[in-house]
Amino acid sequence: MNDFENTVKTALNDEVDEQVGPRRTPPAFDATRSAARRSGGAAGSRWLRPLLAAAAVVAVAIGATAAVDAISNTQRVAPATPRPGPTPTPAPAQTVTPPAPSTPPPATTTSPTQSPVAPSRATSTTWTTYHNGRYGFSAQIPAELTAGPPPTDGAGLTYRSTDGHTEETVSASAAPAGATATSQGAEYATQLSRRGELTYTNVDVTAKTFTVSGYLYGGTYVEYVRGVVGSQSVYLLVWTYPTSQRSTADAWVQHSVATFQPGPL
Repeated sequence: MNDFENTVKTALNDEVDEQVGPRRTPPAFDATRSAARRSGGAAGSRWLRPLLAAAAVVAVAIGATAAVDAISNTQRVAPATPRPGPTPTPAPAQTVTPPAPSTPPPATTTSPTQSPVAPSRATSTTWTTYHNGRYGFSAQIPAELTAGPPPTDGAGLTYRSTDGHTEETVSASAAPAGATATSQGAEYATQLSRRGELTYTNVDVTAKTFTVSGYLYGGTYVEYVRGVVGSQSVYLLVWTYPTSQRSTADAWVQHSVATFQPGPL
């Protein structure tokens, strides 16, 4: 702005010099001449017109300066910060309730009061009878099983299926001193627990029998033990077979248990 003002001043001075001549030292104040000028004399008229012109130029310059300053100030004003509008209220989230899972069927479990062997049912299997001459017991064997080598002590025999997975063993041994169905049943239950999963035990004191059954090899095989305890001997009927073959083997077990004949009690 200093350059602009200097330019205006210079223009004014030049205009005054052109109209009234070069500037000179003003004379001493003369009251008579001053009154004559105020009365509109000829000398006053000569000075009035240049002064008015100079005043007009000054007014224009001042107006231009004010306009430039206003424009500069407008450009320097920081943009107004917009007033924050109302915060929108978010719509409530929709709670999606997942469908209730369907209730799975209860897992098939075998409690200690249930035998893995199914109830007896009719079978068309042909049976043969094994009789042990040393201990005097007998048992029926399904024709699908084949006898293995007889033991040297004549205590019994093991029959196996063609694939070797199903076995029926009938045997007898001398009874330990003081043996009962309860004590023998507990002993065989302990043995089965150590080798697999015990699922069923039963003792019939009157009939002198015990039954122990459960699963072997992670539930892939069933073992069923039926024992009869006499005063001199313990008679055993033991079955082992895959759980995948229970539809056939369970019926064999039930039939053989029902027809098992121990020796002297």
